[in-house]
Amino acid sequence: MNSKYAIDKISDPKFYLENFCKIKTKEGGLKPFVLKECQKDLFNTINNCDRTMILKCRQLGFCLEEHTKILLSNLKWIELKDVSIGDSIISVDENKPGNGKQRKMRTAVVENKFNFKSNTLKITLDNGISLIGTYNHRMMAKKWECSTDVVWKKFSDMKIGTSIRYITKPYDQGNYEDGWFGGMLDGEGCLGIKRTGVDLNVSQVNGATWDRIVKYLSNNNYNFHHEIDKRRSDNSSKFGNKDVNKAVISRIDEIFRAICITRPARFIGNKWWEGKALPNNGWAKIVSIENYGLCNVIDLQTSEKTYIAEGFVSHNSTAVTGYFYHQTITNPGVNTALIGYDRELAAELLDKIKTFYRTTPPELRPTIQYNSKYEISFPKLDSKIIVLPSTENVGRGYTLHNVLVTELSAWEKAEEKMSVLEASVPIHGKIVIESTPRGQGNLYHRMWMTEDNGYAKKEYGWWWGYSQKEIDLIEKRMNDPMRFAQEYGLKFLASGRSVFDINVIEKQRENVLKIGDKVLLPNGREHTVYQTSGGLVIYKPPTADGMYACGADVAEGVEGGNYSAATFFDRKTGEEVAFYRGLIAPDLFGEKLDKWGRLFNKALMAVEINNHGLTTLTILKQKIYPSIYFRTGKIETLSMSTTDKMGWKTTKVTRPLLIDDLGQALRENVLTIHSKKTLDELSVFVYNDNGDMAPQAGFNDDTIFATGICLQAFKIMASGPLEQISYENHLPKSFAY
Repeated sequence: MNSKYAIDKISDPKFYLENFCKIKTKEGGLKPFVLKECQKDLFNTINNCDRTMILKCRQLGFCLEEHTKILLSNLKWIELKDVSIGDSIISVDENKPGNGKQRKMRTAVVENKFNFKSNTLKITLDNGISLIGTYNHRMMAKKWECSTDVVWKKFSDMKIGTSIRYITKPYDQGNYEDGWFGGMLDGEGCLGIKRTGVDLNVSQVNGATWDRIVKYLSNNNYNFHHEIDKRRSDNSSKFGNKDVNKAVISRIDEIFRAICITRPARFIGNKWWEGKALPNNGWAKIVSIENYGLCNVIDLQTSEKTYIAEGFVSHNSTAVTGYFYHQTITNPGVNTALIGYDRELAAELLDKIKTFYRTTPPELRPTIQYNSKYEISFPKLDSKIIVLPSTENVGRGYTLHNVLVTELSAWEKAEEKMSVLEASVPIHGKIVIESTPRGQGNLYHRMWMTEDNGYAKKEYGWWWGYSQKEIDLIEKRMNDPMRFAQEYGLKFLASGRSVFDINVIEKQRENVLKIGDKVLLPNGREHTVYQTSGGLVIYKPPTADGMYACGADVAEGVEGGNYSAATFFDRKTGEEVAFYRGLIAPDLFGEKLDKWGRLFNKALMAVEINNHGLTTLTILKQKIYPSIYFRTGKIETLSMSTTDKMGWKTTKVTRPLLIDDLGQALRENVLTIHSKKTLDELSVFVYNDNGDMAPQAGFNDDTIFATGICLQAFKIMASGPLEQISYENHLPKSFAY
């Protein structure tokens, strides 16, 4: 091999990674880093594009064995296999709120559940509890044994002596004596919820009942202290002038235990743990780790991304890191940043890079100067790779040449953070954003739906890693078409209840046409979709005998405001033939509509007259446009008559009518929509918390109403020429008198 050939090969990231680097296996060993087809495809994209967005399929593997017990918010322990989607559970903050602040306990909801088989590890703790989970499952553990800092640590990274966080132990059903004490708590107990903690106490005067309370607490190893209430009868004591004893339990783990076992009805369901710190003494050390083999495991998704398993706190992009590692060590003066919504998880990506480095032949390794959990630097190249937290000032003060942004859909204040980050990367630097779909309306979703934002979009769904037979089995087991569409089909689910049928919208996406697409016309000719100089996208040209309608939604036409939109449909076929959406002054919009309408055989022009629409309609009148829509009279009467009032007027009465008619037309396949923008708006049009129909935050509804108004124009148009009355039959046959 000559030197030039060798340099060319080493300069190729695929060749370098596959021949000189290794990655960790799920079982804890190492194997050569052989790129999968989707990773090769991604490398080609990053090579050719400075900005890349990746929409990825959810990966399974963060799972626990199916018989692991989980703590519900009704303080009952049930096995993972018996958990249902929608169950309310106890969890903790996934991320630390800030410096000097502690994670707090929370109430979460089970959002999804996946069952499958996987190789597992068994971890046994010094308190007698064992945990069985997949190699990648994370538990809350001490960062260092000598500190109180905690991190999410994978099963495969656990060692004997590692301390794992727990809240309380799971307990069996209570006995008769436990039931008696639960009755005492219901009758004479009190749950004192303070700013920083909780007290559970029960009161009783001296006597046999008090002695029994003390005996019960002592026999069951509760840590309690004895207080005496000396209030007299003229105060608030219901026991008269007798001294009142009070047994007080203050430890969070023991309060959980007491209420879990004794089940006092008064204290079940009031979520007293919400916002409270984790117990100070809640640590157990690992005493043994062993391979447990293949078994049934369950991957649980929760709204807080954590849950309490067997009393312990449990947590639910290798190719890009490899590419950026290669770029950093083969080019001088390169700064690469790995950024995630959780710094600890992003640090795991840096650990992958360190594995690349350690497994590279010594003669190819660059010199390292600084090597920490959050940074690795190469002084002879003046290059480095760092992990940054996703703070509001992320990237400020840096010049970053390569940036990997992980799970942007989960970031808080994502807009502010990304604007700072974009400014830190030179125009020809590389930014790769990868995420799973997490609902609609967040920044990642809006960026993905925007066509002209400079980012190449790559989808890596189930089809890159599963056969049709395998995915059909997964879909059958999930038994939730919407969740399957999100987790495997890369579909963004609406955060509210969708107004329009999502399945119908997805079916309509098969009809989407882009500029440059070829369309076969009925006459056998081929038409290329194009955009006129005025901005109108023409999907199909007008025909001589075509009958068309246009719906127009008018806005003020200023930057930062709403868009004006117009859509043309063929009345005979229900097919969209032209589309416009843009920022344009209302009077100029009227001039364009006059021109476009005449192009489409003097299409029936239905313009919304609310606000700025009157200006647009006035221009059409001045242009003597020959076919303007006149709205109907009273809708609720038996027969609707047409008035002399031009244009469509959206009111509290007509708005739901327009939306319902459009929904029905879509369900019955009356319309064929070619505009992706219209379908995107339909997909995020939901019922909000007030029950109103509106687009999700950050989205518009201009094209929805333009399409709906066009459909209203359909209702007063005939589907073809009115030939039942031919005026020619009534003309004189001759002019003889």
